[in-house]
Amino acid sequence: MGEMAPGLGSLMALSLLAVLGFPSGTWSLNPDDPNVCSHWESYAVTVQESYAHPFDQIYYTRCTDILNWFKCTRHRISYKTAYRRGVRTMYRRRSQCCPGLHREWRPVCPQRVAQTLSSPPSAYTTTDAVISSESVFIVELSLACANGAQSVALYADVNGKQFPVTRGQDVGKYQVSWSVPHKQASSGTYQVKFFDEESYSSLRKAQRNNEDVDSIKPLFSVNVDHRGAWNGPWVSTEILAAAIGILVYYLAFSTKSTIQA
Repeated sequence: MGEMAPGLGSLMALSLLAVLGFPSGTWSLNPDDPNVCSHWESYAVTVQESYAHPFDQIYYTRCTDILNWFKCTRHRISYKTAYRRGVRTMYRRRSQCCPGLHREWRPVCPQRVAQTLSSPPSAYTTTDAVISSESVFIVELSLACANGAQSVALYADVNGKQFPVTRGQDVGKYQVSWSVPHKQASSGTYQVKFFDEESYSSLRKAQRNNEDVDSIKPLFSVNVDHRGAWNGPWVSTEILAAAIGILVYYLAFSTKSTIQA
């Protein structure tokens, strides 16, 4: 085969890029897209700025100094314009996909991939406070993504506290667990909110900035019913055994006194 003509390879490469599209970094998002959000970003630029530079100016005045031919030297602080390099903070508006959306190779922000529970979740909570020092909550669930994505990173939020969600050995299986002291684990329904990496990052940012966290929508939520933990009998078994022993001794002593009388 003959050699390729000079410039033909570059022309073919440009044609291929025109068909496949340039990298997403060279594209800008459409601000009119309802899935695109914007924010102000600060950045530093180096500028040349002017300032008043002081210097010692010498001038002469007439005086009575006969040795200097009646001319005296004087000093005064004067200023002249000088230039120096400085750093100035500038601001620009940046477009990005709204929380929960991920940018594809195309310059668009698609809707969040639908993630649904493929089966009803199961939950376990501590019911006996005698055998443990804390109340344990465990939620297990199976997740299916509309686009077939697997091993999605999830995070759980319970009453403002976040916990990592572990992936099980089986595909689509997830589990989250946490524990609290028995006194803090009051009976009732606990709402467990699940977030992906994008929405979890937005949630943490809203917490740090004291913003409204309710505006960050979770992927889905699971309600866990906790009936409370049983703290054992009102009277401990040791006290009950001692009371029974005292009662038996009293009855035996009374019976013996009656027989001897």
